[in-house]
Amino acid sequence: GPPQKLLAAYRVLGLSYGATFDQAKAAYKRLLKEHHPDRHGSTPEALKSATETSARINDAFRIIETWHTTGTLGDE
Repeated sequence: GPPQKLLAAYRVLGLSYGATFDQAKAAYKRLLKEHHPDRHGSTPEALKSATETSARINDAFRIIETWHTTGTLGDE
C-alpha cells in the first residue's frame, strides 16, 4: 500500500488517499485560508496554534505534491 507518510498527509487535508491532485490543491488552499495566522492573532495561543496548523498543512501538501510529481516522497 501507499506510504504511511502519504496517507497522513491526505488526512491532514481532510482527504482520503486517491483524491485527485486538484482536490488536494483545493483543500490545501481552503484550509490555509481558514487557519491563516493573520486571521487568528487575537491571542498568542490562537496565533501559535494557527501557525502550527498552517505549517502542518504546508508540509502535507508538499508531500502530496512531491508524490504527484515524482512518485516518491522526496526523502529516500
